[in-house]
Amino acid sequence: MSQLLPIMKQFLKKFTSVNNFDRLAAPVELIAVNLDGKLKFQWTVDETQVNSYGTLHGGYTSFLADYTTSIALAAINNKNAGVSVDLSVTYLNPAKVGEIVFIETECKKLGKRLAFLEFQLKNSDGKLLATAKHTKFIGNETNLKD
Repeated sequence: MSQLLPIMKQFLKKFTSVNNFDRLAAPVELIAVNLDGKLKFQWTVDETQVNSYGTLHGGYTSFLADYTTSIALAAINNKNAGVSVDLSVTYLNPAKVGEIVFIETECKKLGKRLAFLEFQLKNSDGKLLATAKHTKFIGNETNLKD
């Protein structure tokens, strides 16, 4: 498993270094990876990721739920990240600029055509800030490019 972390970090670096929407995930660092689809990320909330109240923007949270669960799926499904069928995010508590936050992802079920993934966003005290459930279609070849 320790060998998988640097490989996945290099994989993510390629995604966030291009000039498309994925570049918004560049501040988020992968800190742990497991072969069963459990990944852990961290980053410090900055002023470009907050709303007019100075707290983490819901749209950014939703994007990260999509992005990180897709990466978790690709890690266990031969780079096939699938396409989203449903994404549901629940916002529980705010995060402010300068706060270190953590993301945990998990693949709950990987079927022939659908994958069911979960996302949790927590602060450094372990307080739950947001959760998400993500369903992805994986029936066709939709592999991520290297």
